[in-house]
Amino acid sequence: MKKIVFIVLGIALIVLAVITWGKSVSIVDNGVIITNKSNNVVASYQGKKEVTSDSYHPYLIGTNIEDAISLALENAGPGYDMLIDATLKVNYYYMIIYFSNYITVEGTAVNSAELKAEMGEQEYYKWLSSKDILQRNNLKKNE
Repeated sequence: MKKIVFIVLGIALIVLAVITWGKSVSIVDNGVIITNKSNNVVASYQGKKEVTSDSYHPYLIGTNIEDAISLALENAGPGYDMLIDATLKVNYYYMIIYFSNYITVEGTAVNSAELKAEMGEQEYYKWLSSKDILQRNNLKKNE
């Protein structure tokens, strides 16, 4: 009898392992978010701050990349409005009747006004135009 219970329990655990899995997808790698890892101009900038932020969404309710980026910038502190060398990852978790995801944002937060003042306005805009930038307003769907 004990043997049958262990076999049934083992089969149940195997079935649970098969139907329960997780997946990680990198949505944006580097990049508001600059998509070039070589930022020599910003390397000397003193106001930068490393940030990591997780945004949890059960049943995929409220899944929003813009909110995840905003949360990362809020965690950096007031005045930070740009992420450089940033990575956005979405981790999906599925079970029988439950699924969720975490959006993880990692990067270097920068205050663009301070950076502009330090670099000079013309040099700042020249630097921005030489990068591929994903800005917050581009994350919203066009209606």
